[in-house]
Amino acid sequence: MKTYAWSFIFFFSFGLYTLSAQNWKITQSDNTVILIGEGWIKTLPANAGSEEGTSDDYEYDMNEEEENTVTMYNPSTNRIVIINEAEQTYASGTAEEYCNALRAMREGVDAAMMQQMIADQKAMPAPKFLVTHEKGESILGYSTTKYFIESSTGFFEEKWISNDPALKEINHAVKEMMRFSSRIVSCSVPDDSFLKGMPEFSDAYKPIREAGFELKSNQYDEYGSESGNEVISIEKGVSSSEFEIPQGYSKRSFNDFIKSM
Repeated sequence: MKTYAWSFIFFFSFGLYTLSAQNWKITQSDNTVILIGEGWIKTLPANAGSEEGTSDDYEYDMNEEEENTVTMYNPSTNRIVIINEAEQTYASGTAEEYCNALRAMREGVDAAMMQQMIADQKAMPAPKFLVTHEKGESILGYSTTKYFIESSTGFFEEKWISNDPALKEINHAVKEMMRFSSRIVSCSVPDDSFLKGMPEFSDAYKPIREAGFELKSNQYDEYGSESGNEVISIEKGVSSSEFEIPQGYSKRSFNDFIKSM
């Protein structure tokens, strides 16, 4: 299974509650685009639509499948859709059906090996997390609270979260999707012990889960390497057709789709 299959599972914990007033388009600094509306959240991965013949050919070849895969979630109806634009295929179903496909994939792993992996994971000490916050700077004109997440493993993260009244609809969507995506993440691993190293599943992280809409984040690992992402635009007025499965695309099972990742 390719790395992207896992990154798809964990991808971008924004979400959607049924929005009645407006559809939204959110663009991030890494070129990822999030579309919210019609009961769905649709994620367009960074650099989707890149063309061959550029100076980034090698990178494009390594990530071509990732760049062609679009995901859609609908928390209110418990639905997931995955679309492969390159192959013009899609898979659609409930969260439970997607989880069953993930479990079926794990059935191919040697049972003794799997049990040893779980035992090793359970034996590892759970990292401790500390979350603090202060007033953050305005981003795109929206007020923020800046959160600091520190881990005993050396991981450190900064998040700028907005609960600005102007983002009320999106904030509501975020909370719905975080609850929905937690279910998907939980079924993606063979045992809950695999989640203990993730800040998002710690009790200390609860204030962030309820805080609102993430506008910016910076991460630092134990070696001091830094990565980050930031929302660079929030627009209204996305066409409802953006949330439809393209005509002519062939439907595949979740099992087949995951195997091809």
